[in-house]
Amino acid sequence: MTNNIIDNQIKRSVQISSGNGVNANGSTHTTTRTFSNINKEATAEAMYNTATLIASLLDDTTLGVYYTDKHLLIEAEDSESEVP
Repeated sequence: MTNNIIDNQIKRSVQISSGNGVNANGSTHTTTRTFSNINKEATAEAMYNTATLIASLLDDTTLGVYYTDKHLLIEAEDSESEVP
């Protein structure tokens, strides 16, 4: 039996990870900035270009650009099993 699953994307965010110096142990001190409510239709290229533009305004070294999608998965109701 195959379930009919509906995939609803409900949220997208972009994170910019940057390094800004070293701590007492010599490890890179990192900061992550999160930008929420990103357009669900935004392409990876558009998100990356925007994030690197924002990162260029910061005094830190960019270590990475990440994006996260949050999806709600629900099982669709089977119309054949409904009683008339």
